[in-house]
Amino acid sequence: MVNKKNRVIRGMSKDVQLTVKENIPCSIGKLVQKLESFKEPFMKHVGRVKHQFHATRLQKENLQEQEILIYIDFSENYTAKYSEEMLSMHFGAPKNQFTLHTGFIYRHQGKPIGFCAITDNLQHDPPAI
Repeated sequence: MVNKKNRVIRGMSKDVQLTVKENIPCSIGKLVQKLESFKEPFMKHVGRVKHQFHATRLQKENLQEQEILIYIDFSENYTAKYSEEMLSMHFGAPKNQFTLHTGFIYRHQGKPIGFCAITDNLQHDPPAI
């Protein structure tokens, strides 16, 4: 659960979000039933992750001299924040958002090369990556 509060930080009043635990009363039977409903989708997810890691490792180990493997992932969208905000920024002016795309380039020999690209495109579908 997210609570919004107003706090005084370095002498300035700021709105902050606090994530807090929330107690949800239920019987043990309902809890077990809920956990059971998550088991099959979770195990399928774990199986896909293991398969993908295994396939990627095999590809990295079997690269030919003229081949490279580019492994790219993205972080979630981030919002730019200023250390000192003007009043208009504090009270709802739009802040710039961006996405980080991180990755590694694997070659036949040598260490992997890490890279990071920053973009203002906030889409995460396959063409965006």
